[in-house]
Amino acid sequence: MLFQLAFAFCPDKSTRVKPSITSSSTAVLLQRIMAAETNNENDVQIEGTYKLERNENLDDYFRTVGVPYLARKMMLTSSPEMFVTYEPDTEIWVFKTVTFFRTITQSFKLDEPYTEVMPSGDELESVTSRAGPNCFIIKSTHERIGSFERIFDFSKDELVITMKHSKGVQAKRFFKRVKS
Repeated sequence: MLFQLAFAFCPDKSTRVKPSITSSSTAVLLQRIMAAETNNENDVQIEGTYKLERNENLDDYFRTVGVPYLARKMMLTSSPEMFVTYEPDTEIWVFKTVTFFRTITQSFKLDEPYTEVMPSGDELESVTSRAGPNCFIIKSTHERIGSFERIFDFSKDELVITMKHSKGVQAKRFFKRVKS
């Protein structure tokens, strides 16, 4: 069995977590290291404001998940802004999407189940996790809609949201970071 030795630093980099050589805690420590590192050139500032630039295959995706025709057309013509914030004291991330028609707010703690309410009133059971320092994956299920995931991939200048349905349909939304 392979054991790894790791040190984790707190975000303020002033203290160290005791090293551990157990394989189960190595993964946790490595996650802390990934979350705490701010000097890594691959890391980006996730918090911020993003404006939609374009969509790929969004109409087909919405059709697959059962969004009615008029609602689909309204969503396809909207130009949402997305606001991403993080509250370190509570460890809560907030993804807020604002359009002329409505505002949708997703508040969550990583790796904890929560309920999302869709504009239709449908409730989704969701869990959000990190897949590296710049990526979030939201996995959701609904009795009628099925299962799907949304991958939020942040880079220096943009956010790409990839939506994948269990029926094999995929769509992408491309957001440009708004400079403050």
